[in-house]
Amino acid sequence: MLLKLIIHLLNGMPIQALFKSPVEISFVDNHYLVQVEKAAIFTNFIGLKSKLEAIPAGMDVTVDFSNTRLVDHSVLENLHHFEHGYISQGGQFRIQGIEAHQPLSKHQLAARKKRLL
Repeated sequence: MLLKLIIHLLNGMPIQALFKSPVEISFVDNHYLVQVEKAAIFTNFIGLKSKLEAIPAGMDVTVDFSNTRLVDHSVLENLHHFEHGYISQGGQFRIQGIEAHQPLSKHQLAARKKRLL
């Protein structure tokens, strides 16, 4: 785990995001927007997960990673599983803002690092 954290730090993860990533939820016109800041990695996913689980079933939910530097594979995999469960309960779920991140491998759910301009 220590090696994984070192790799995340080298890939741009801010130290402040090690155990807690700021997550802001807004609700407008039956749509939840979940904005994740700094980084989404395995050590801070529990906070994001608890906020997602608090959203009622059957809603329209978007998770936005536009303001993150790094999103690791475990977060993407867990969101993939959450998406399937949420859609099966009649909701809609999408991820946005990941387009500006470079995949670190060819796997569909690979960790992604923000491209620097």
